[in-house]
Amino acid sequence: MPRIFGEKTHHVIHKSESHKLHQQFDVDKHDTAAGGEDINIGMPVKMAGDFTVAPLESTDNANLCIGVAIKDSDLEGYRDEKTPYNSMKDTYSLKRVTVAMRAYIIIEGVAGSGDVTPGPVKYAGYAATDDNFPHPGINVFVDAVATDVALIGWALHAADEGEIVRIALAV
Repeated sequence: MPRIFGEKTHHVIHKSESHKLHQQFDVDKHDTAAGGEDINIGMPVKMAGDFTVAPLESTDNANLCIGVAIKDSDLEGYRDEKTPYNSMKDTYSLKRVTVAMRAYIIIEGVAGSGDVTPGPVKYAGYAATDDNFPHPGINVFVDAVATDVALIGWALHAADEGEIVRIALAV
């Protein structure tokens, strides 16, 4: 007997908020034949490099998780010189995924004392700018460990001290 609402279906994602922040990232070590790990829809991911993500491991701290992969673009069919360009990263990529992020906004700040690496960061204060334009200052962020209670978000790329860094803010 047919079901009133059609046949039973199996989906990876059943429901999601419609106002979630989505960001596209390259996949780290996509070549599974060379020991890389692929990212599939529905997998939690973590930062692995500049605008690059990797699968979250079962042994990783939950605070490393930046979100869940909801769409992938496998670009393996392109020749190396024709692979689509990622202007955020100044590189070419073989696979990208769109991530529904735990963060709600991506902002700019500067790296505080020491370099900032892709991954968890904490707020280190507000620094005044010399020219007072367009704002009187800028937020400062420093690296954090995943277990840090002061974790405020994730750096999306590396930055040296005093350089601009994009932060996915999660508080």
